[in-house]
Amino acid sequence: MNPLNEQKAGLIYALITMLIWGLTPLVFKLLQGVGAAEIIVFRILFSLLLLLVFISLNRQWQSVKTVIGSKRSLLLLLMSGSTIALAWGIYIYAIITDRMADAALGNFIAPIVQMVLGFWLFGERLSPVGKTAFVLVILAVALEIFLAGNLPWIAVCLAVFTALYATLRKKAAVGAMAGLLVETTLMLPFALGYLAYYPTHFAFDLTGFLLFLCGVLTLVPLITFNLAALRLPLNTLAMLQYLTPSLVLMLAVFVYHEPVGGAKLAAFALIWLAIFLVSVEGVRKNRRKMVKR
Repeated sequence: MNPLNEQKAGLIYALITMLIWGLTPLVFKLLQGVGAAEIIVFRILFSLLLLLVFISLNRQWQSVKTVIGSKRSLLLLLMSGSTIALAWGIYIYAIITDRMADAALGNFIAPIVQMVLGFWLFGERLSPVGKTAFVLVILAVALEIFLAGNLPWIAVCLAVFTALYATLRKKAAVGAMAGLLVETTLMLPFALGYLAYYPTHFAFDLTGFLLFLCGVLTLVPLITFNLAALRLPLNTLAMLQYLTPSLVLMLAVFVYHEPVGGAKLAAFALIWLAIFLVSVEGVRKNRRKMVKR
C-alpha cells in the first residue's frame, strides 16, 4: 500500500475509533438502573474474554509472557489498571447521572494535563504554548468555581486519571494488546469480588447484551486506534482525538438536553482556546519536519 493509501486507511481507523468512543454514552444511558461499578465489572470481564481470543488469534502470547516476566511492568500495569478503572467509574457515573457535559470537559482537558505530566515525569520539553495552554486550563477550572460556585470535580478527576493512565502506560513501555490483557487480568480479582458480594443485573436479555457490548466497545476502538497510530502522524491523531469529547458534548446538549450554563460555556471557551494553540503549534512543528526531509 502506498503512503497516501496508508494515510487514508489510518484516517478511517481513527474516525471509527473516535465515533465509537463518542457514541458509547448511548449504551450507558440505556443501562437504566445499572450502577457505574457494575458496568465496570462487566466491562472488565467481557473485554478480558475478547482479549484472550484476540491474543490467541494473533499469536501474541510471547509478548504477554515478556510482560509477565517483568515485576516492574506488572506493578505499573496494576497501577494503570486501577487508574483507568477509576476514570471509567467517573466517566460512567457522569453519563448515567446526566452530567455528560462535565465528562466532555474532562476529556478535552486530559491531553493538556498529559502534556504537563510528560514534562514533570519524563523531562519532555514543554513549550511556551504548552505552558500557556495549561494556565488556560487552570483558569477555566477557577472560572467555573467562581461563577458556578462549585468545583467541576468530574472534569478535573477524569482529566487527571485519564492523563495519569496514559503516562503510566508509557512508563510501562509494553505492547498495547499484551499490556491491556495483563492490565485487565490484574483487575479481575476486584471484578470477581464485586460479583461475590453484590447482586447483578446480568441476564440473557437486553441488559445482558448491553453489558456484553460494553466489553466489545472497550476492545474494538483500542484495536482501531492502534491501527490508526501506525499510519498517521501523532499530531494528526492527537487533533482527531478531540472529536470524541465533541460528540459527547453534542449528545449532552442536543440529545439529552443537559443544561450548560454560562460558567461552563466560559470554561469550554478557555479550553478550546488552549486546544487551538496546541494544535496550531503541532501543525507548525510537523511542517518544519517535512521541510527538513
